[in-house]
Amino acid sequence: MTVSLPRVHVLGVGAIGTLMASYLRQRFPALPLTLVLRNQAAADRWNAAHQTLALGQHTSVQGPLPVTTATPPQVHWRLATGIDAETLTDSSSATSPIACLVVTTKAYQTRAALAPLRARLDSHSVVVLLQNGLGVREELEKALFDRPATRPQFILATTTHGCYATASYRAVHAGFGGLWFAVVPSSNAPSLRAQAVADLLLALPLQPHAEPWPQFQIRLLTKLAVNACINPITALHRCRNGALISHPKHRITIDHLCQETSTIITRYLLEHQMANATSDLAFSPQELCQHVVEVCQTTAKNKSSMYQDVLHQRPTEIDYINGWLVRQAQRYRIPYPTHQALVAAIHAQEAEYRMDKDA
Repeated sequence: MTVSLPRVHVLGVGAIGTLMASYLRQRFPALPLTLVLRNQAAADRWNAAHQTLALGQHTSVQGPLPVTTATPPQVHWRLATGIDAETLTDSSSATSPIACLVVTTKAYQTRAALAPLRARLDSHSVVVLLQNGLGVREELEKALFDRPATRPQFILATTTHGCYATASYRAVHAGFGGLWFAVVPSSNAPSLRAQAVADLLLALPLQPHAEPWPQFQIRLLTKLAVNACINPITALHRCRNGALISHPKHRITIDHLCQETSTIITRYLLEHQMANATSDLAFSPQELCQHVVEVCQTTAKNKSSMYQDVLHQRPTEIDYINGWLVRQAQRYRIPYPTHQALVAAIHAQEAEYRMDKDA
């Protein structure tokens, strides 16, 4: 299959970035592909890896989300070569336009990472944001692309594929799920390039699904509601997902979170004219709590991404998960004490280990 794209750039080469770049190379061997690396140290590691991505897959993987951090007994490795790389420093001085940029950085890293690329992105560019949480696109539009006429076309994406990194440019595709995406409506004329990028994503062997924007927003809000319960509680109490449904205190916290989240999202849907009988049911407190319990049961042995971030003393994505809900609640003047407490507690943890590192 051929795609009418001169080149695809991938920004953020962690586990998901390695997954996406590897499958892009596998599916489109002739497609020019460039990794945008953070700094020279990352470029040195790329050269040490012989400019090769390695993606492993559990030979026994059948369904979604059986993600663990243990090395499986049998992993089949596939190598991806013929991939170019440039650093953000190189990119800031380059003049060639970027046709398609796939972004898989952490949400809090995105604005700073895209800033050096700003001059190479315009209304003919397509930016795919494959990340957790909500609010990144709006942040980018306000800080970097404030003129709608010259703003790139955005595609938002989310995935349930489980993937973890074992080393730089080396990851294991541990759980097979799906990839969902939608083109964000724009005041600019419909972009043929956006359609080309959508076709490219639909051709990947990742169970891709293109959805209308309203339907996709419901998907993102549902995922956010679940993550807003699981991530901060597991991070603060250093527990796996399954512990949330076996500990009465955690169940009470989840109930409070679902009450607040239901009120906030219901107002958000009304504001954006997306409310209907189906969404009213899906975002009722009872339905949200049931959904959280089901996810905890399915992923009982997993460590949430925020738990892993805190465990390794990394910044978290709390500002784009519970923090996003807090910002909406503030706009609507809706009480949000439980979300506020969790955001403050995670920020306190982050500040504590930042101080330890500086000491």
